[in-house]
Amino acid sequence: MTRGNRKRWQHFVWRHYLTAWAIDGHVSCLHEGRMFPAAPRSIGAEQDFYRLQELTADDMRVIKFLSQRADPRLQRSHSAWFTTFNIAFVTRRIYEAIGVENASMEHAIDESIQSVEEDLHTDIERSALPYLRALLDGDASFFNSLVGYSDFLRFVSTQAFRTRAMQAKMIEAFDPDGLLKQRFPGFSPERCWRILRHPFALNVTSSLVGDRAAWWIAVLRSPDQELITGDQPVINLFAYEAGVAGSAVPEHLRYYYPISPRRAVVVGCLRESARPANTDLTAEEAMRLNGYIARASEKQLYAASRETLLPFQANARRVLSSSYGHAIEAANERTAEAIK
Repeated sequence: MTRGNRKRWQHFVWRHYLTAWAIDGHVSCLHEGRMFPAAPRSIGAEQDFYRLQELTADDMRVIKFLSQRADPRLQRSHSAWFTTFNIAFVTRRIYEAIGVENASMEHAIDESIQSVEEDLHTDIERSALPYLRALLDGDASFFNSLVGYSDFLRFVSTQAFRTRAMQAKMIEAFDPDGLLKQRFPGFSPERCWRILRHPFALNVTSSLVGDRAAWWIAVLRSPDQELITGDQPVINLFAYEAGVAGSAVPEHLRYYYPISPRRAVVVGCLRESARPANTDLTAEEAMRLNGYIARASEKQLYAASRETLLPFQANARRVLSSSYGHAIEAANERTAEAIK
């Protein structure tokens, strides 16, 4: 089938979001120890990142099994996601069975396989634009309305789950003991995660909406130290403040999302911590948060100024110059090949 002129360079970090760090159209980017200016269109992206892969019968069995463990009220929504992502392949099988060539039909089917998830992200991003603009002005009043609260949390949860860094972690964690693969030989974590990241984000959002009274939002200001972001821009602070990142799954959630070099958003729960009374960060606090973003990143960090990234460049060079660093680099390259 022809692939036409479809868009292949697809962002897993929202391109518009990155423009907050751009000066004269360019962001300072640190990529595995190398620093360079980059246009937002060229970073936080990968060729064919959202292109769907047709699921096997075993894939569908695993997805159904995981969906059945979710809140029953969400299972219908999960089913709708699976139908949306699978309909292009059903259409393609029908088209191929008919046996009549039609270039326009082939292009439409291929465009759907290529773009259906990216189009979904575009819709979510568009709905979040007013909230992001308000937050950049220090205004989080929309969080007091149910619509604003739920829309923004869906947006933030989606930004957390959509990235290449999260994809690599979830693929690795999906079936660590190999039991699913033994039971379902045709199962692929990579194929399934492309479908499951949206239900996962929906599950998190639903749990927060159902417990709305317990959750707060704070807009942090960093007057003395530039904030950075990375290819995993939304993180759970509990994973880093507790020192368990990479070794355990934290029991609690506190989202951290830098939205510009001088502002960041934190969403937390009253049962774990009160909303901060002072929302101005010290330089030391900002550097600590930058360190968390650096630890969560897979390959890239972004800043408005080159100088802000220099400490992380030195650290990246030390890591990549060690034998352990070379092993990490090789593993990352294998992951990159696996998900292309």
